Amino acid sequence: MERFEMSFKNKRVRIWFSVILPITVLAILLTIFLPTEMQIVPTLLLMATLVVYYAWVFMSQRKNKG
Repeated sequence: MERFEMSFKNKRVRIWFSVILPITVLAILLTIFLPTEMQIVPTLLLMATLVVYYAWVFMSQRKNKG
């Protein structure tokens, strides 16, 4: 298993901080302010963002290996 560098030189860390972290904060705020019937929206937003991020990570790793 390759070593993971936890610094802003790493592209995955930069993308995580610029995309995942703000979406998480937005999802928390939406959970607080949306009515009960709409509570699924922040969850779906966060899940969709995470799926896209990890799909990008997977494809990036495959591209670098081969």
